[in-house]
Amino acid sequence: MSELKVNKVSPKTGTAITLGDSGDTFTVPSGAALAIASGATLTTSNATMTGFTIPSGQTLTIASGATLANSGTATGFAAGGPAKGTTPSSVYRTNAKVQNENITVSDHSTTFTATNATNVLNVGTDDDFANDNNVRLTTSGSDLPNGWAIDTDYYVIGATSSTMQLAATVGGAAVTIADDGSGTHTVFEVINAMASGPITIKTGNSLTIPSGSRVVII
Repeated sequence: MSELKVNKVSPKTGTAITLGDSGDTFTVPSGAALAIASGATLTTSNATMTGFTIPSGQTLTIASGATLANSGTATGFAAGGPAKGTTPSSVYRTNAKVQNENITVSDHSTTFTATNATNVLNVGTDDDFANDNNVRLTTSGSDLPNGWAIDTDYYVIGATSSTMQLAATVGGAAVTIADDGSGTHTVFEVINAMASGPITIKTGNSLTIPSGSRVVII
């Protein structure tokens, strides 16, 4: 038999059906559709899915206790913060508070140069950074000023309209750097702006993500 045509397949006993054996392949031809009815669940166990697309308007839900992992070659993932060469405008961190002010994400990042003699970031213009802001750093290369690191929380001290220093704790002493580094460096604010769970924007306030901006949720 090379073709089987039926309207419904049901298990002879029990409630489970097994299709084929290990190593077999079942193909849904181009133009055909495999529809999962509303309320149904498609479950995989240590399986690999390739070429999987979430259609516009649809939602991929990762259940509590599950993990969405990067195999090491995928892009668009962030593990605890941005990688070298990326320039996110902001990071949203869990276990914080409800967003209760209007924020334009791109207003909270800027490029900078460093002056190691005074442990200073030179931001050039007033970018609304203030003392005690929680910030992180990125670089276009691998040479941040020696003493600072990516994926590390710092806190602004000594903020002026064009310069600031970084401390390891709120109100702490400036972290000492040994050189000015090289490449293009960016400082961005880590906005503690959400309760554990969904991002919550307080009624009447807004979060604006301008075109070209990048937000990391961790």
